[in-house]
Amino acid sequence: MIEEFKQRAGDIYFMDLGETEKYIFRPIRRQEWRTLLQTIEKLDPKKQDEAIVARGVLFPQLMGTKMGTLPAGSVDTLKEMILRASNFMPPEHAVQLVRKL
Repeated sequence: MIEEFKQRAGDIYFMDLGETEKYIFRPIRRQEWRTLLQTIEKLDPKKQDEAIVARGVLFPQLMGTKMGTLPAGSVDTLKEMILRASNFMPPEHAVQLVRKL
């Protein structure tokens, strides 16, 4: 399953949020992000978060009703990790990655 995800998505990540919460996710690519933004712009912020998580999580499959049964912080945490894997980061973190040549 892992190799299939890697072939399909490229880089993949694993996150363990507890005994029963284990996730495999991937970064969101630039063109995909643009399309996603157009799709979610009319949704309320929590639904936007869920749409980002649904797009980035490969396993387990998370549909709208399944997300409602997750612990309260799971969607927010997954969204942040997916965005981080997609190279969205606070400016203070990005500055630490810059090196003078």
